[in-house]
Amino acid sequence: MDVLNRGMGGWNSRQLLQYLKSDMDVSKTADVRLFIIHVGGNDMCIGGLQSVLLPDYASNLRMIISHIRNTWYQASVLLVTPTFLDAERLKAFDRSLGIPPDLAPLRTDENAKRYVDACLLVGKETDTPVINVYQLHTEAREAGHTLKELFWDGLHYTPFGYSTINAAIVRAIDATCPASSAAAMPAAFPGYSTYACENDPRVIT
Repeated sequence: MDVLNRGMGGWNSRQLLQYLKSDMDVSKTADVRLFIIHVGGNDMCIGGLQSVLLPDYASNLRMIISHIRNTWYQASVLLVTPTFLDAERLKAFDRSLGIPPDLAPLRTDENAKRYVDACLLVGKETDTPVINVYQLHTEAREAGHTLKELFWDGLHYTPFGYSTINAAIVRAIDATCPASSAAAMPAAFPGYSTYACENDPRVIT
């Protein structure tokens, strides 16, 4: 199985929907097994180019899911919610880039929670599994981890911040689409001790 990572810097759900419908660089006849959709951290900006109003965000998620299911009918879909942020650290990071405060995108924890809840509701309405990153990161905070351990710039995840999400994604795949789980995947290549080693006396057969 090939894993294609499509990280679109600064994109929102409107742009992702457009990309899926018009410019997606995956054939519509490809045997796609799973889409993991993680969008909303930019939609939740209050004003500015990246902002997408809450009803439109929810609508875009529904259309993204519908388009995937109608195009790659054999594919499963997994939604990943936005999360909260370290607002003060993000403001400091924006200042370090020379972005004037009145031009920096405005994000708040309160607004983030609205987009998290909308994503969860869309998942329920469309029978789509959802990874609740807000909850995962809240649990990490309750366990004593700092915001700095979760976000390297106040918004984007650190390796630790990602690790909680990755573990949840693996569990969700195992539970909801086990045919795509790591344990079910056949090896793509032979093992090192068997490939092109027929005449090597060190190989034990």
